Amino acid sequence: MHRPSDTFCVLPWLHLFANERGVIHPCCFSLDTPVAAADGSTYRIDRPDEVAAAWRSEFMRGMRRQMLAGERPKVCALCYETEDRGGTSYRQAENADFANLMPELAAATSPEGDAPQRYRYVDLRLGNECNLRCRMCSPQATKLLIDDFRALGKAHESWLAAMEQLDWFAQPALWDTLEPHLGSIERLHFAGGEPLMIAQGFEILRRIVERGQAPRVLLTYNTNVTVLPKQVAQLWPHFRGVEIQASLDGYDAVNHYIRYPARWSVIDRHLRELERERERLNVTRVRFHVTVQAYNVLGLSDLFDYLLERCTFADPYAETDLVNNWPELDIQILPADLKRLATDRLESFKERVRRRDPDDPRLAPFLGRIDSVLAHMHAADRSRRIPEFRRTTAIYDERRGQRLADVVPELAPLMVAPTGWRAIMAQVASALR
Repeated sequence: MHRPSDTFCVLPWLHLFANERGVIHPCCFSLDTPVAAADGSTYRIDRPDEVAAAWRSEFMRGMRRQMLAGERPKVCALCYETEDRGGTSYRQAENADFANLMPELAAATSPEGDAPQRYRYVDLRLGNECNLRCRMCSPQATKLLIDDFRALGKAHESWLAAMEQLDWFAQPALWDTLEPHLGSIERLHFAGGEPLMIAQGFEILRRIVERGQAPRVLLTYNTNVTVLPKQVAQLWPHFRGVEIQASLDGYDAVNHYIRYPARWSVIDRHLRELERERERLNVTRVRFHVTVQAYNVLGLSDLFDYLLERCTFADPYAETDLVNNWPELDIQILPADLKRLATDRLESFKERVRRRDPDDPRLAPFLGRIDSVLAHMHAADRSRRIPEFRRTTAIYDERRGQRLADVVPELAPLMVAPTGWRAIMAQVASALR
């Protein structure tokens, strides 16, 4: 299908996204930039009049005009940068899903950037209720990190206090926003917090079922796969289908270390249940998502091997994203020897998977994602941030009763303060021998 321009993204024409605080953004990859009015104020999804105002704001109209002109809106930089590295971006994935609508969406847009307000894809983050304390996460996505952030000195106390009381989604106004659009919504996405823990998400599903709109709606979830409540069997079968994107950041102990206190035995059991009961639960697709960071890049091949060997129903070729909110966890901080080791392991894995599945059409994009990770890792030397990495890791290790050296021994030298950079390089080289 012909795209209106090389920078076009369907989302500004059909998407409604709100973060954990209920603030409207262009999408989940633009979390640093909410949709803003001329006076700088932001819009909320639990205020129906503001949802309409956000749609026709100069902010959104300007994005549409830029994209139709082949320009790159600054708010969309993360997707374009991913593509420039050779990876597959969120923009590209959504364009593929809604490719048949592109000519229609462009044709219905005025020269000023106005477009019909018809939401086909709604993405909700219903607060920060979660059972995990992931090291690369934030109290905005899990309130269990609030005290950790206090220990790290990562945020102002007023902001942390606000994260204690995120309950906007429990108010009737959210349903007032959604109900008028039930006839056009084709996909409803829930993410964290942990969406399978949040009662209001299931209440929204019940109301959609009661109104007879469920058969037209595809449900999609980002979940840590540590919970699988009974409500899913009661509600999911009413919908067009259910797609699961499971967040895993390492195999077994590495995942437990990063996504504390997730237990691998529980995750594996739930993945097997999703596979075994997929028809009863109406699960049409299971995928995996990995957040690549300094803690896991050396062990990615172990996780990828598990997915390839274990997953028969699910798509084993994981999606990847790079940590970009914590500079000290960026894989660019690693010393050159560790970067070479990570590269060698991933290149070896690539050769194995090529021999295993040479004709799988999903393989080339997956290998492209690995190449994008490697390109980013080698694009800059940010080893000056190792002292920050050491401090953050030490605080989290103490608060969780963990020790990095027990899980990723290759990183142990980074936890010892050297007398100079030559010393740290020598420690790393010694650990690798």
